[in-house]
Amino acid sequence: MTDRLQIVLGEEEIDENFVHLHLHTSYSFLDGFNDPYEAAKRAKELGMKAMAITDHNHLGGVIEFQDACKKEGIKPLLGCEMYWTWDTNILSLPLEERTKLAIEAAEKDGVVIPKPKGKKKVKKSDIQDLIAPYEYDTKQYHILFIAINQTGWKNLVKLQSVAAEKCTFNGRYLCDTEMLREYNEGIVMTTACISNTVPHLFIEGRDEEAYQILNDWHEIFGDRFFIEIQPLNIEKQWIANTKLIKWARENKVRIVATNDVHYTRKEDHDDHDTLLCIGIGRFKDEEDRMRYSNDFWIKSYDEMIESFEEQAESMEANDFAGKQFFNKEDYLNVAIQALANTNIIADMCEDIALGSSKPLFPKLDVPLGFTPEKWLTLLCYTKLYQYKKEHPEIDVKIYEAKLVEELGIINSKGFAPYMLIVQEYIDWANNNGCPTGPGRGSAAGSLVLFLLGITKMVDPIKYNLLFFRFLTADRTSPPDCMVA
Repeated sequence: MTDRLQIVLGEEEIDENFVHLHLHTSYSFLDGFNDPYEAAKRAKELGMKAMAITDHNHLGGVIEFQDACKKEGIKPLLGCEMYWTWDTNILSLPLEERTKLAIEAAEKDGVVIPKPKGKKKVKKSDIQDLIAPYEYDTKQYHILFIAINQTGWKNLVKLQSVAAEKCTFNGRYLCDTEMLREYNEGIVMTTACISNTVPHLFIEGRDEEAYQILNDWHEIFGDRFFIEIQPLNIEKQWIANTKLIKWARENKVRIVATNDVHYTRKEDHDDHDTLLCIGIGRFKDEEDRMRYSNDFWIKSYDEMIESFEEQAESMEANDFAGKQFFNKEDYLNVAIQALANTNIIADMCEDIALGSSKPLFPKLDVPLGFTPEKWLTLLCYTKLYQYKKEHPEIDVKIYEAKLVEELGIINSKGFAPYMLIVQEYIDWANNNGCPTGPGRGSAAGSLVLFLLGITKMVDPIKYNLLFFRFLTADRTSPPDCMVA
């Protein structure tokens, strides 16, 4: 193995610590086998100072991941591996419209598309073969983002939201380069794995197209754009790595090394394979199914170096076609520097606050001239006097006193919108054939909820239920209006 302690690039010794920037937790559903808490513990065991979460296509795991990392003294880097397409305006079109565009492009290029003659129809397969070269590329290419500050987090959430709203294809939300122009501030971008469009183009020999995309991304993100190389020991990865390194050097773009982590330890490979089989609906003993090689665990620094050394040796032994710009010693030095560069991204990232310091509720429409508090108060008293008509035996003064107490706490805490929103969806469910229960837990102790119809049948005063179990004046978090 290379004696890394002796390696010096320029005048600066290489930092042997590195950060996993490309990691899928169990929130990458049926693909990631990393429990956030186990992953954080493993990072601590390996002496790592930070770790990123980059789950497929969503940000749902960041809260648990952030908590897990902070408990272990690991700096959490919050990111996502999203999907990129050339133009969301086209991919979001129905198939019939995309086919029509392909036919028009083919005809413009001089391709003769057969037309129906009388009752004789044209086979779809005949047209399909002719327009295939002109059809829109519907592949969903991987692209990786990490938020470096609060602005970046907001933009990452917005990017996900806009992608989901504008272009969902095969259950995946897709962004394009124009979206990145609008929502890139505060975000680091890397070129992800070989499922990114640039490695795909390099592998197909379409280098000029790949360069154009890299130039666009570099122009958008500036020094927040990083080339990503990985040690996966297959020819496609060799091609991607060497061509990416060449472009990065020519354009003075920093390179980072990652491992596309999908499970925590090397011995977890079989469990991850079982999970994968569940996800793709195949049996483990099937030969022709999708499989992962056992390369995608949370590797130590030494294991990453060993993987790059094995990769370089394979490239050299196979007389790799990219050797016109491949030299084993030089390649390993690049990999070592790329591992060190992962610390640059970690150092760029600030602590990101998730959620809000105070409860946030959706905007609520109340009648003109009312605040949510005044509207809630009016509704409750109106409902109370209706209840008195139906149950003349109750002592209304007791109920009024209880209502004053509860509304005083609810309104002063700013929870009136919350109660009205819950009432709204309960009323909708009741009016649209969706069954709702009588309520359970401490919510049953609230007269306000009972009068609003959120809880049913159990009069909290009749049964001497306690409101303070539901909400008190010193409580800061919203109570749980449980209905079942």
